[in-house]
Amino acid sequence: MGYQKVGRVGDAIEVFSLCCQRSPSDFRIYEARGILYFKINSFSLASADFSRAISGGSENPSNFFLRGKCCFQEGDFLGCIGDLRSAFDLNFSDLSHLFMLQGLSLYHLAHYQDAIESLDQVLTVETGSYKALLYKSLSLLRLEFFEESLEGFLLLVNWESEEVDKEDDSILLYHIALCLFHLRKYEESERFLSHLLEVCLKSTISLTSSNTDQLMLLAHIRSSHLKDPSSALACYNCVLRSRPNHITALYGKGKCNILLGRWEEAVVDLERGIKMTDREKLPYFHFNLGWCFKKKLDFEKAAYHLEEARLLDPSNPQFSVNYKEQLEFIELRDDIDNPGPPRVLI
Repeated sequence: MGYQKVGRVGDAIEVFSLCCQRSPSDFRIYEARGILYFKINSFSLASADFSRAISGGSENPSNFFLRGKCCFQEGDFLGCIGDLRSAFDLNFSDLSHLFMLQGLSLYHLAHYQDAIESLDQVLTVETGSYKALLYKSLSLLRLEFFEESLEGFLLLVNWESEEVDKEDDSILLYHIALCLFHLRKYEESERFLSHLLEVCLKSTISLTSSNTDQLMLLAHIRSSHLKDPSSALACYNCVLRSRPNHITALYGKGKCNILLGRWEEAVVDLERGIKMTDREKLPYFHFNLGWCFKKKLDFEKAAYHLEEARLLDPSNPQFSVNYKEQLEFIELRDDIDNPGPPRVLI
């Protein structure tokens, strides 16, 4: 035990390993070594020791709880829940931590209603648990209870807790904006996201996946709901600066240039996108290119791209007209400018 007190975990593990060789049936040694393995993040070794202690006759609920934590760290959420239930049945005393871990596991398994019930158990004991309220709010968002989710996220904005990681503030604000978006409060949603563009424009670091989603949502709100394609264009340019092959951003940029009457720029964006996009989005690129060429009075190219759109997706009524004969009826319409429901980031 002296090695543990002075922090020499590696030496302590060696001592316990020797003890295991001399007394292989003593489950207490495996319990102690398992805890040390857990401290140095050797979760598979820790889990094996807790399993040996359990099979050796230990009735200590902490062995099940800690093995459950190992399972969680290794992404085995079902295994984690099974061990937590065993710990509960053995009267594990720290129920707050047990329900927290169970709630997080259920969240990762997409069992959101069950996750909420576990996290509520935590919040009845620890009303100041940032993580419990965060994941409860995320679960409510996943279940499309947008008002309840928004209420939770707003409570977290000025939360005072050691659990709070200020680096996650932008993700928290994104989810507030996401709730407002689903509640059709587009101007409020835009305000929560607008500071991200300024930060990203100043940054020389590549965008993270979450930054990209935040900016894409901001661009969509500005372009489709606030009818401000010029501001949306700044968001798409920011994404493309870091991720030049982001196909939805490239399409969105082209669409904004169309809305701004910048036909040449739109053609460049859309022609580039045609070379990279998948089969599903391809007809939309052709359709909008046809629309650009009509505006440029190049009817031959317009007819070609509009016919390509029709051939690629004949079931879509937007493309079903024979545009070779009816070019004068072309109108710009909504399409994949809307990327679909924005993603929850956590």
